[in-house]
Amino acid sequence: MVVLLGVELTESWLTRIREQVGDEAMVLAVGLADAEELARRLPVSVLVANLEPLTAERLLTCSRLRATVSGLVTVFLGPDDVRDQLANDNQPPPDLWIGTDATQAETAMTLRAALQQARYVALAAGGGPDLDEAPLLSGGKDRLP
Repeated sequence: MVVLLGVELTESWLTRIREQVGDEAMVLAVGLADAEELARRLPVSVLVANLEPLTAERLLTCSRLRATVSGLVTVFLGPDDVRDQLANDNQPPPDLWIGTDATQAETAMTLRAALQQARYVALAAGGGPDLDEAPLLSGGKDRLP
């Protein structure tokens, strides 16, 4: 099971993410203060972090989580100006980005991609399901031969 850690998510984003991932992942919501400790105790494989407003504390927490969890798939949530500011400040980019104006379909597609990437990271590390059992980005309809 993929464990998705949601950091500083609003209730509406938390609900939206839970609806989109369904039973494909366990979604845990935490604040900045508890994120690193929880990531040490549980096999977190996906981080969805709300970067609005963009603060040094939020960036530091994301950086620490990346250092703590090997192979962590990062998804940042925020408006385009935050994404641009990260690039201008030479901050490491996330694996994926969800804009605050993203549609339900865009959010679903991005979260599916994050879950898929987490599965492949687990496979590469020898800790995931057999590759032919892992759903593909098509939503699990196709399987490898």
